[in-house]
Amino acid sequence: MMEIHGKEERKETERTENYGIWIGNVFVERISRQYEYSMVQRHFHSEYEIYYLIKGDRYYFIDQKIYAVPSGTLVFVDKGQIHKTSMGREPAHERILIQLKDDRISGLLEGTEEGNLDGFFGRNSGALTLDGENRKYVESILRRIEEEVREKRYRAEGMVQILVAELLLCASRILRKKEGKPVPEGAKPARHSKVQEVAGYITAHIQEPMSLESLAEKFFVSKYYLCRIFKEITGFTVNEFINVSRVKYAAALLEHEKWSITAVADAAGYDSITYFERMFKRYLNLTPGQYRKREKADADFTPL
Repeated sequence: MMEIHGKEERKETERTENYGIWIGNVFVERISRQYEYSMVQRHFHSEYEIYYLIKGDRYYFIDQKIYAVPSGTLVFVDKGQIHKTSMGREPAHERILIQLKDDRISGLLEGTEEGNLDGFFGRNSGALTLDGENRKYVESILRRIEEEVREKRYRAEGMVQILVAELLLCASRILRKKEGKPVPEGAKPARHSKVQEVAGYITAHIQEPMSLESLAEKFFVSKYYLCRIFKEITGFTVNEFINVSRVKYAAALLEHEKWSITAVADAAGYDSITYFERMFKRYLNLTPGQYRKREKADADFTPL
């Protein structure tokens, strides 16, 4: 599993109401917080993620985009996307999070426009604010999912998969009918806009030489200010974000291209194969060769 986690950081001592339950290949978690909190983990993983904000408002960073998220908003995060939430206007908030592994739920999406989980999250990554009947309907689905997992009902696993598929189909319908409000990437503090600009530039120029110093000069800020706000909003230092973005790019080449590992390292902007292998192992817990072998085994596997 491609995953990087850290620990929660509290600035007050209020009790957090929290549960997190795996049921088959679906993880459901509900958290209510009254204290100031920002995800400090450098966070990306191989599960798809659905986030629903019940109360409060948050900022949500996904790869190089930042969304101002009010209550009643669904956020869809594709597998492998770097993401992090941070505080909005007030610290108090409540949310539900669902993580999915690619299994039977994809089969329930066959025949739809998206076709499977890859298609849905690849097409709809981002934030969607709901209102009126759509919000009530989505919250009713989420309540039913919670009831199934918390009460451990008979055949709850299958019912949860069906309900998650219903949630995704509902969101797809809302998006197609333009009944929801896709959250724009604007309307954010200046530091968020600056971080989004820098992250977007890094992603678009991943093969080129770059450093904290060169980026600070390019975007007309001090390197100390850029380092501070980038870490605050993304969870990564600038250099870490450069490396993790290059590793993700390299991983995609290893999956789909028949290049040598040296050629992949060069294409991802690394001059040193040794440094490339060290960064790859740091973020994916596998060497490039082990990663390629695992992906090939997964591609060659045929279920009985």
